[in-house]
Amino acid sequence: MRAWSVGVLTVALLAAVVACAGKSGATHGSLTPYLYPETIQISPNPADPDTDVTFLVGWKDIDGDIKQGTIRVRLVDDFDESSTISIKNLQFRGDTAGVLTFAVTIHDGDQGTYYVTAVDAAGRVSNEVDQYLLVNAPHPGADDDATVDDDTMVDDDTVVDDDTTLN
Repeated sequence: MRAWSVGVLTVALLAAVVACAGKSGATHGSLTPYLYPETIQISPNPADPDTDVTFLVGWKDIDGDIKQGTIRVRLVDDFDESSTISIKNLQFRGDTAGVLTFAVTIHDGDQGTYYVTAVDAAGRVSNEVDQYLLVNAPHPGADDDATVDDDTMVDDDTVVDDDTTLN
């Protein structure tokens, strides 16, 4: 099911790239790669912790050397702390324009705005595009000490029946 939804997003992004090709902020003839801000998608969104999310971004690069470059992903979380990773394992559709796809493993606490830039083989840096990612709370029972059954585990020593209210 996930592959089908990513395929549909890719087709939609390719259509958006074609529609936006004449409207890009990149100067005609510029060798600097351009990322289309209106095309960035993160799927799934929201996502569960400790899973991979897929990024899809429409791009244009006249000489096509973005394919030998790097993508930088910078997360600014809800506490304004940031971290950056570089990604080289990329999938491109198109020769000088199309859609790039890559995956990032997210964890609890990775909710925030993801900023994406491309650096081509010559070191030219694209514009920055962004998308907010929601990360679901960890599932109950993910912790080895927690149990979900007729009784509720409060801590290691206290068990409270379901009809009891804690104050």
